[in-house]
Amino acid sequence: MTEDAWTRERIEAEGPITDVPTTAAILRASAWSVYEEIRRGTWTLTRVLRIGRKIKIPTHDLIALLYAPDKRTAGTQPPADATTSETTTRSDFDDDSTRPRPRPAVAPSGR
Repeated sequence: MTEDAWTRERIEAEGPITDVPTTAAILRASAWSVYEEIRRGTWTLTRVLRIGRKIKIPTHDLIALLYAPDKRTAGTQPPADATTSETTTRSDFDDDSTRPRPRPAVAPSGR
């Protein structure tokens, strides 16, 4: 095993969430590809959490993706509908709606 191998324990040591470059390294993909899939809405491997401008990935989702359930994770898998690529922010649910509001487009500046 190489020194930079991503073991289950190393992924768990990342904490509850991790960033896109780390997710890409774990999956042996390019960070650019992961960002592009998230931007396009085609990322379906894990949930995507948007915190302001930051994008975070739950490490539990990576572990569930890469490792078969065992006694440590039995019964703690996210629901099937929780692994979609739909992203939301806290302000998306300020009203009573259960659907996120679309973000307004930003017009280019006339400079």
